[in-house]
Amino acid sequence: VTPISGTSLSITWTAPAQPNGFIVSYTVYINNAANQVLTAPGSTVVTGLQPYTQYSVRVGACTQFGCTSSPAVLVTTLESPPDGIATPIVVVTGSTSVIVTWGPPQQPNGIILGYRLLQRVETGSCSPPCYAQTEVYNGLGTRYDATGLLPFTIYGYEVIPYNGAGNVSSGFTSARTWNATPGGFGPPSVLPLSSSTISIAWSLPAQPNGALLPYLVYRNGTLLANTTSLAYVDSRLSPYTTYAYSVLACTGGGCTDPSSVANTTLESLPQGVPNPSISNLLPTSLLVLWTSPAAPNGLVLSYVLTLTSNGTVLFDGIGFSLQLNGLLPFANYSFSLSICNSIGCTPGGVVWVQTPEAPPRGLDPPTARNLSSTSLAVSWTAPSVPNGIVTGYTLQVLNGSTWSTLFQGYGFAYAVMGLVPYTTYYFKVTATNGAGSVESPVTAAHTSPDLPSGLAPPVVSPISATSFKVTWSQPAYPNGVVLGYNLYVNAIPALSLALAFQYTPTGLVPFTVYTLYVEVCNQVGCSSSVSVVTATPQAPAQGLAPPLLVPLNATAVMVMWSAPSQPNGVITQYQIHRRLTGVVSSETIQYVGGTMTFAFTNVGLQPYTSYQYRIVVVNGAGAGFSNWNVTRTSQSAPAGVSAPTVADGNVFARNVTASWAPPTQPNGVVTAYLLYYRLFNPLTNDFGSSTLAATVSGGITTATAIGLQPATIYELGVMAVNSGGQTQGDWTVVTTKQDAPERLSSITVQLQTATSFTLTWFPPAAPNGVISLYTVYIGDQVSYQGTAATCFVQGLNPFTSYVAVLSACTLAGCTNGTAQTLTTSEGQPAGLAPPGVVVAGPRAVTVTWLPPTQPNGIVVQYQVFRQVSGNPATLTPVLTTSDTLTLLYVDTGVDPNTQYQYAIGASNSAAQTISSYVGVTTPEAPPQGVGALTPVALSSSQVRVTWAPPAQPNGVIVAYRLLRTGGGVANVSVYTGLGLNVTDTGLIPYTSYTYALQACTFPGCSLGLGTSVVTHEAPPTGVRVPTLVSLSATIIGISWFPPDSPNGIVAQYVVSIQPVSITISTSSTKLAVNVTNLTPYTLFNVTLTACTSAGCTTGDPGVILTLESLPGAMQPPRLTPVGPTSVSVAWNPPSIPNGVIVRYRVMRTGLDGTVAVDVGGANLTYLDSSLLPTRTYTYSVQAFTGVGVGDFGPSQTVTTPSDTPQNVTAPSLLVLNSSAISAQWTASGTPNGIIRNYSLYVNGLDVFNGLGTAYTVTGLSPYTSYVFILLACTTTCGSSPASSVLTSEALPSRLSPPQLYGFSNATVLVTWQPPAQPNGAIRSYAVLRSAFGGGPSVVVFLGLALSFMDSDPSLVPATRYEYQLVATNGAGNVLSPLAVVLLPEAPPTLVPAPLFQNVTSTSFLVLATPPGLPNGVVTLYRLYLNGLLWDSSSAVSSSVVFSVTSLGPYTSYSVQLEACNSAGCGRGPVASKTTGEAPPKGLAPPIAAHVSDRSITVQWSPPTNANGRILSYTLWYTLSCPQPSQPNLQNLPLSCVPSSLTLLAVVPETQLSYVFASSNYTSHPLPYTRYQFQVRAANSAGYVTSDLSSINTTLTSAPLALPGNFIITIASGVVSFDWSSTFQYNGPVDHFSLVRNSVEIAQLRATHYTSVVEPIGLVDYVVTVVTDAGDASTAVYQILVSNSATSSSPSYSTQTVSTSATATTVQPSTTTVYSQLAFIIGMVALGVLLITMVFIFILCCLKPRGGPNSIGAFKNLGQLRPVSIESSNHYSQFANEDHSHGHMPDHMMPEQQDQEQAAKQKNMRDFDQEKTTVGFVQQNWSPEHGEWELTDTAIELRNSVLLSETGSLGKEDMAELQDTSIRPLSEQFSESSEVSDSSAGKFKQFEDPFEPIKDTHISTRHSLTPSTYSQEDSKNRQSLLFFDTRV
Repeated sequence: VTPISGTSLSITWTAPAQPNGFIVSYTVYINNAANQVLTAPGSTVVTGLQPYTQYSVRVGACTQFGCTSSPAVLVTTLESPPDGIATPIVVVTGSTSVIVTWGPPQQPNGIILGYRLLQRVETGSCSPPCYAQTEVYNGLGTRYDATGLLPFTIYGYEVIPYNGAGNVSSGFTSARTWNATPGGFGPPSVLPLSSSTISIAWSLPAQPNGALLPYLVYRNGTLLANTTSLAYVDSRLSPYTTYAYSVLACTGGGCTDPSSVANTTLESLPQGVPNPSISNLLPTSLLVLWTSPAAPNGLVLSYVLTLTSNGTVLFDGIGFSLQLNGLLPFANYSFSLSICNSIGCTPGGVVWVQTPEAPPRGLDPPTARNLSSTSLAVSWTAPSVPNGIVTGYTLQVLNGSTWSTLFQGYGFAYAVMGLVPYTTYYFKVTATNGAGSVESPVTAAHTSPDLPSGLAPPVVSPISATSFKVTWSQPAYPNGVVLGYNLYVNAIPALSLALAFQYTPTGLVPFTVYTLYVEVCNQVGCSSSVSVVTATPQAPAQGLAPPLLVPLNATAVMVMWSAPSQPNGVITQYQIHRRLTGVVSSETIQYVGGTMTFAFTNVGLQPYTSYQYRIVVVNGAGAGFSNWNVTRTSQSAPAGVSAPTVADGNVFARNVTASWAPPTQPNGVVTAYLLYYRLFNPLTNDFGSSTLAATVSGGITTATAIGLQPATIYELGVMAVNSGGQTQGDWTVVTTKQDAPERLSSITVQLQTATSFTLTWFPPAAPNGVISLYTVYIGDQVSYQGTAATCFVQGLNPFTSYVAVLSACTLAGCTNGTAQTLTTSEGQPAGLAPPGVVVAGPRAVTVTWLPPTQPNGIVVQYQVFRQVSGNPATLTPVLTTSDTLTLLYVDTGVDPNTQYQYAIGASNSAAQTISSYVGVTTPEAPPQGVGALTPVALSSSQVRVTWAPPAQPNGVIVAYRLLRTGGGVANVSVYTGLGLNVTDTGLIPYTSYTYALQACTFPGCSLGLGTSVVTHEAPPTGVRVPTLVSLSATIIGISWFPPDSPNGIVAQYVVSIQPVSITISTSSTKLAVNVTNLTPYTLFNVTLTACTSAGCTTGDPGVILTLESLPGAMQPPRLTPVGPTSVSVAWNPPSIPNGVIVRYRVMRTGLDGTVAVDVGGANLTYLDSSLLPTRTYTYSVQAFTGVGVGDFGPSQTVTTPSDTPQNVTAPSLLVLNSSAISAQWTASGTPNGIIRNYSLYVNGLDVFNGLGTAYTVTGLSPYTSYVFILLACTTTCGSSPASSVLTSEALPSRLSPPQLYGFSNATVLVTWQPPAQPNGAIRSYAVLRSAFGGGPSVVVFLGLALSFMDSDPSLVPATRYEYQLVATNGAGNVLSPLAVVLLPEAPPTLVPAPLFQNVTSTSFLVLATPPGLPNGVVTLYRLYLNGLLWDSSSAVSSSVVFSVTSLGPYTSYSVQLEACNSAGCGRGPVASKTTGEAPPKGLAPPIAAHVSDRSITVQWSPPTNANGRILSYTLWYTLSCPQPSQPNLQNLPLSCVPSSLTLLAVVPETQLSYVFASSNYTSHPLPYTRYQFQVRAANSAGYVTSDLSSINTTLTSAPLALPGNFIITIASGVVSFDWSSTFQYNGPVDHFSLVRNSVEIAQLRATHYTSVVEPIGLVDYVVTVVTDAGDASTAVYQILVSNSATSSSPSYSTQTVSTSATATTVQPSTTTVYSQLAFIIGMVALGVLLITMVFIFILCCLKPRGGPNSIGAFKNLGQLRPVSIESSNHYSQFANEDHSHGHMPDHMMPEQQDQEQAAKQKNMRDFDQEKTTVGFVQQNWSPEHGEWELTDTAIELRNSVLLSETGSLGKEDMAELQDTSIRPLSEQFSESSEVSDSSAGKFKQFEDPFEPIKDTHISTRHSLTPSTYSQEDSKNRQSLLFFDTRV
């Protein structure tokens, strides 16, 4: 034995030394197995051995009697190159490193000396690809760590093991290094496009280092957008504002560092132009002030102040005030401020002001005319410059040196009567207005007695507005010859010395006062009549200048005008007429207003439109018209921007040219168009952010968007730009053309057996269209073509390397991928179950798995694959491990609230198996990326806060919670809900609030950053009562604290002092003021008013009493001598006490000096009794207050008498009532003479004289102290001591009504003065309040104060109330007159909730009803929707209806009403209303979450817009075309007719998945079949249907043999086989195997086969189909071929020896086939005998049991249908029952047949199914003939003789069929086949795929089980059962 090579040996031997007979054969044994048989000794070569393997070789020699072998020789084959080396395993460990491992070759074929490892990387863009290849390792190890690689680069590794004979290459395994942070990414370019948009653009990173994720665009450090394009346009920015932008490029390995670039938006027109304010207003000057605009939107270049009455520009520059001098007093001026930047000017509103009056000027001297010799007519005219409203005239005449007033009032003439003839008189006139007076020069007039007199005034009759008729008569006393008459009109002669008595002046001014008089002249002179004042009628006004027009913005024009120069009457109104320039017919009235309004803002205009305006002034005579003036509104953003149009010829793979029409409403001059595009995102079923594609000038309406992706859906939109803004039009959807695919993936090899492998690949990273075909080339052969990303390749040589190339095609072309070397190796692992997945948290999933049940090798690696459900692009291996013992992995790279699918990949040395996917949904987590808020202060108590959803919601946002910190309270929750905005109310004015947003999912919440905002100012609240300090008798100090809630910056304080009506204004920083020149010891009310820019608030009043001062001067005392030594001194209190008089000092001066005596302040008398008689004394009195003494009053002198009585007793007093006192006295103790008289003095007044001793004084004042002194008189009088008493109290009198001050907070300040005559001690004051006009009174105050603030909550604003004061003393009480106050209006309260009507899915009506407390006249209603102002409407009726439209269906809206009056607005409660349902929208196609061979788990998501409550989901399926191909079958028709949608299931709304499964192979889903699904979501309003899902192909399974469809045709010595309908493949077919007598005679990839006639004998045939999932075989078919004695042609007979199909290979028979002739002859004879016996048995068994007419005729014996009939050994069991199996009883009707059939089926189930075959024959029940009629059935006996050729069998010529089972083999049973009219035995053919088979018996392999054929009751058809007979 000599080794020749690694696979062959040379063996040489000689004949045996002792042959012991004839050597018939030599046998070569290799390892004791016969290898070759030879007939002669010598040598041979044995091949097919394994290299480097030891073999045992021996040779055996045989005679006919036996064999002997030689001793064995051991030999080893030579080495050969290794074989069976698997491709290496490459594990990526980073962006620059991989680990390469490999195993030994399956067949080392020698001693492995080492391994060479080659590394390659693609270089350049070659086709096919070019590689740079390097050997990186050579040694005996099986691992290599590669470092220093480039990120995101595909590296290929090939291992080459070598021995002494050579080497073998494994082929390359490719892997891509991980992503890394991109490199070479520069800062973006930032370019402003307009005042509100900025374009940001950037370039690709020089080193992407990975698959670039969407770029992150940041503005001012806040994430703005993410986009896949290289540009972004940021819009809705503020003008002239600097923004900083940065762009981050990211891969899975990280993001670049931000590099910020800033730029500033362009300027736009200023906004928020303030109205100027007027200060220092004087008659001839004023100061105009203004401030900066709220939003300058650029650099302010100038402030322009215009005098709007004539358009004069008063100021143009930079400044904030202008002093105007030289103005006219009492004149109207209007001012408007415009603020300009580089874009233009924005005007503000118009401010009107009237200068104060000044004294009149230009008063002419009066005119005097003679009326008679004793009378003059004096007339005068108004001053030429009245400087105000002249209120009256004063006519004076000079009397000597004194001017006397003759007339004072309003008039222009006066007749002075009673003068002296021939006398000169001097007159002057004074005109007076509110500011002063002016005197005219003096006029002299002379009376004359000889002039005519008695001339009556003329009579004036108006004729028109410009003329009247004047008539007069002759004088009563001409006093001579009348020479003529003169007529004067306004002192101007109209007629001279005419002797007429009438005249008609013309050319007068309408509506003008004229003074007329007539002069009559004689020879002495002229005298006149009294003047007559008349006025011309009104006429239409004239001299009306065109209006001044100021465009305010794009939709508003301010119209200003002045009064006409000739009003010609009383102006009753002004009108503004407007028309479009050039369109005369478009004139409309825009305004009708009063006489004091000279400006109007016309809103609602069209932008950039030319309008004409004119003013119409209306008086009593008609209308006067100004000329037209023209203006143009400003530009505004264009409107009517249409969507672009894209012609199909302008759509390419990477660019699209769009065109568009100009805007229907350009609203200006379009300067540019911006073309944007948006990429469709299938994940969100929406389009992403817009990207600027092109910018063209306004005259161009076409542009091209470049840089697009092929076969991608985009939206194109056009933005039109003019100087007024920009407007985005609608979008147009366009899909780019397809292109050849790019970036094809590598082929993944999954080895299955030693001769086959499965290739899979991912779709191209850039498919650039719909992949229409994949082609896999193995070598130069096409191994696969189709659309699936997998193929199965068979028939390969084991352990052989092949070059595989993947080609992918779209309609635009094909691209070949990288050539790969694939090596077959071990079989692919099988039986890998899907993993078990358990959610371990929002960001973790635990994956466990079991080893494959059929590893088919050593599992060296597991991979865990993960993808987002429905997004194959996200498929990624999250774990690759060679640790095959650890079968658990925790995936922490998942996101919350995401549906994932997991699969396990198990790899052995050559291939990988990936399990099916298992879905899991991670739970929600708190959101991330909660952005900043945008709070905007709306008012002093409202802030509008808006926000955007979190960047990463991590679930379904269940609520947003808005937290507020400010006003001394932290973290107040002001909103919880799902909206994106809220209006926070009830805030403190002018307060900084910080808002933070908390976004919540079910697991928790995340808090964003806080954003601060300051509320607007409001009028202050909490204005305290000022602190009042009396600093002196005339000065009070007033100080105060700032308001408790200033609600802004207090700009001014106003102090008001009553009743002196003093008002003092101070600055905000001055908190104190002293008021001087007040009256001492006087009660003052002081109120403080604090003002912010939003308004003023007055606090409660404070009351203060000024300090006492020195009393005023006293009157001289009253002195009464009481006797020679006594004088009674009496006095009155000072008229100005300036305090409480505490005492009086009486000063007496006489010869004995000066004596001062102090008496109490309550005393008004003093008796000085230490005098000397007959002396003269001088008395004066001085008063004291608490602060000092006043001056002495004038003195009075008295002389004491000489006999004055002494010791006069004081009178005794008795108070009778409040006005009477009774006084009684006795005689003087020392009369010093005879009492001649008693004088009784009361308070110094002498009330009684006489000798009586009693007197009653009446008429006194109540509650008044009276001092009585009695004088007893002789020649002189002596005084008694004073007696004093107080009169009784009486009701107070002269009680004035209270003073009332109403305030806006529904409070009333009530102040009052004490009664002028209190008539007693006021014990209390009571204030009564009642409703205006009557009603019960309520006591609101009771006390002694002189003021009261009525703050009763029941007071209602805008309501009149009556107040009455009650003063009470000891005598009773008295009521003052009523006082009425009207409270100011206040904002309405108790505003009702809105009422809803006509609710639809997108609209509803809101009814606003009057508030419960309107607090005034409601003039306006506002509607707030979700906190935002939606609409407003004037309160023209008691209720207002708002129409709210454009709403979202089935959406809850919060609605709030606001009612407004002149004082403000009040809101009602918030009401919620949910719109009606609408059909759902946005239903994505369903996805297949899990697919097996006979089940598909279909999942779907709810519609993006449910628009209601989803009630159910309806699921359909359809078979998609083309179905999976059979690439290995030749000439297989692949016709496919798309099926219509089939209803699969209707499930409730909570079910979002459905398992579409079948338990057999006859109903859907079937294996290896393509399906598409469609889902419909329905609510009560309708439904939405999704698009068809992507194509889902069920997995393969073992094939299935169908019953009886194997057709064998024998004709002319040729046998043909057809099994095209014999199998259900359930997967790709590899080949068919045709076996004859257990020997494979053909292996082919076709469904037909033809061969010559077999040798004579019994032949078995079996066909087996082989797929990648298993195999299946038909039943064994037998053909008996024999030679007939009478014919040279062989005869044939067939039989089925097995009726049971199997899914496994039929094992060949082990029965020995004998070829001896005697055996064959015996078997043929035995066969003939058996056939004869069977035929006789059939004839016997078919004898009818139920009568002669048991069997009807058999019809349609046309084309033979194969049937399977077999005798049963269970016949006796079944026959013992009382059934007739060959027929049905004549009397059995169809209803009974159902019961009979059910019983039969039950019994049949008990039979041995291997021995029993049940068939069905369709039958017709014919009651007329009493027979069963069998149709559509072919029955033929074994002897090949047809029972009948006519189609009808009679009883006399047919075999009785009894207990016979017949079953058509074709499932395509036709009920429509009928017998033709011909009686020649020709029958209509069935339309089925079988060829006619004549004289042949065929049996299927299927074991038929009991079942029931379908029935049609309408035709009375059922099934007839036959048993136990073969036909």
